[in-house]
Amino acid sequence: PLTREWSTWNGSWVEITQAEDESGELDALKKLALGIAGLTARSSARSFVVSSLGGEVESRAKTSFIKALLSAGVDVIDIGSVPPPLAHMATHNGTSSGAALMIQRNADETLTVGAVYNRQWASEAFWQKVTALSNEDIATSSNGRSIKLELTDDYCDRLSADMAMAADLRVNILCDNPVTLAIAEKSLQKASCEVHAIRLDPGFTAQEAQSLITDHDASLSFIFDSQASRLTVLDEHAKLMRDDHIFMLLSQDALARHPGSDVIVGNKGSRALPSFITSCGGASKTVDATPHTLQREMTETGAIIGGDCDGTFYLRDRWFGSDDAIYAAARLSEIVSNEGALADLIATLPETSLNVLNLGDNRPLHTALWALLGEEANFAGARVSRENGIRVDFADSWVHIDDVASTNSPTLRIEGDDDNCRARLEGLINDLLSRKYPEIKISFSTSTMTTFRSP
Repeated sequence: PLTREWSTWNGSWVEITQAEDESGELDALKKLALGIAGLTARSSARSFVVSSLGGEVESRAKTSFIKALLSAGVDVIDIGSVPPPLAHMATHNGTSSGAALMIQRNADETLTVGAVYNRQWASEAFWQKVTALSNEDIATSSNGRSIKLELTDDYCDRLSADMAMAADLRVNILCDNPVTLAIAEKSLQKASCEVHAIRLDPGFTAQEAQSLITDHDASLSFIFDSQASRLTVLDEHAKLMRDDHIFMLLSQDALARHPGSDVIVGNKGSRALPSFITSCGGASKTVDATPHTLQREMTETGAIIGGDCDGTFYLRDRWFGSDDAIYAAARLSEIVSNEGALADLIATLPETSLNVLNLGDNRPLHTALWALLGEEANFAGARVSRENGIRVDFADSWVHIDDVASTNSPTLRIEGDDDNCRARLEGLINDLLSRKYPEIKISFSTSTMTTFRSP
């Protein structure tokens, strides 16, 4: 934890950890505002875009946060209740600010504040500076200035104007947040899609969402998380698509316009990705998949696209380089509209055997697997890397486990060149677990995992 009141989560966010009620949350936000003001006084960022996402409680939190920022002399651009992609756009478009602050809640109902700085997701160093300055007195000669902007129409217009659809498509879209769902629906409708929107219950799974679209024929189905940062895709047969296959199609499309460009890949990426990117005329680089690291690498290398291979895509080709799931869905719709059915396009891509186990709230299993995978002596001849989790690479397979500090839904991913290679690695993990942690059980059956097998 950075301080008693808050701790960082995934680098770019802080969680208000000690508040017992709404009043306690507001007190922590006021202290954060002092740190932001101190940072503003020492930098060129004189104003912040501020947004919230959620209900009335989050809206009240935003209002109190803005009042605290203004009292401390910080200028504010209030863009209302919108998902993060619109805040990212605001730092590029129509404002002098390259910085944004976003208020929302995690899956466990903890109030969080995210930051964009210099038009990219902020790193933990940003929050360390804010924390250090939050206890210092700020001398201000006047209050900050505030303006309100409504950006939804501008966002939808910009997105639709960027699309070049060869034919209208019928698509299903699903999300548990009504604001994000409405913006996605309006954007894709303007981009010449016939849209069927489905509101999901909080805490949904991809499989539960999948069951809701079987009666709604569509060329594509898109599942958005509440923040519109993560995208899950289903084809015309309502079959779940692999995230790295979607990333391959988006990369192939972008590289066709920018041959020789770099592509940044998160460390959950398939081993088939680097050679595929090379075959498309690009060069790949694998990095820690946290948002601020991935965006920084894209800026430093000039990469046109990046992705964590877990449903998050960053496009600088024709867009802002942010993790915008609505825009990624629109770009995939454009590809399908121009090139044919998604299932046919996927069939042309490199295939491996992948299993994804959602560890969810099974903390004992996660702890045991984390210890096993981090002990290099367990895997002679393998390469162990510890960026954004732990990944162990063998000649014909690899396994990756998420760090619980960077996600609320940790997973275990196992990929093999084919089913036999994957099964061999699963057997090794099961044997190690049964020997060293006999009280902990794991199942690699298809009933407990999302399984992607070779056709």
